[in-house]
Amino acid sequence: MLDKRVPIRSVTCRTRPSSVWFDDECRTAKRQLRALERTAARCGRLSDPTPAAAWRDQRRNYMTLLHSKRSSFWTTRLGADQSNRRRLWRSFDELLGRDRAPSNSSTDADSFHRYFDEKVADVRAATAGADAPRSPPLPRLRLPNVFTATPADVIAFIKALPDKHCASDPMPTWLLKKSANSLHRFYVG
Repeated sequence: MLDKRVPIRSVTCRTRPSSVWFDDECRTAKRQLRALERTAARCGRLSDPTPAAAWRDQRRNYMTLLHSKRSSFWTTRLGADQSNRRRLWRSFDELLGRDRAPSNSSTDADSFHRYFDEKVADVRAATAGADAPRSPPLPRLRLPNVFTATPADVIAFIKALPDKHCASDPMPTWLLKKSANSLHRFYVG
């Protein structure tokens, strides 16, 4: 009989980490705001407008307080981290919310690989009995502007490259340009 009157239900409580700048002053202001909100809701709209006005004023003060706390915290923190670039980038990641990975997630290479293997297996299982896809035949393509490049053309293309390169390039562009004639002799002769 109790199960019928008061059914059992499961509730999921998600813990959300508090911001690092949210201190006791913010908690007190939030508590006052929620109390005024409950009072204003209890009084209703048609009754005395004083609780609603007090709630709106407290809400405005609370939002101003949060903005000033957040702004002053991050300004101070980023100013202090300017000497250490690694800490500065960590602070930027934290500021942008990129450091909050779920605590129960394991993002190692094996779980990543396993996820994609399972995903491919699921797709193959779902489409196992399906007909092969049909597509219209492709038109024949003609490439009238294709020409055979001579070694001189290749050297001219190399020398026309911009002098940009990155750290992952196996050879800097300036060195490739300087040695283009040598490479030509190596491959031809």
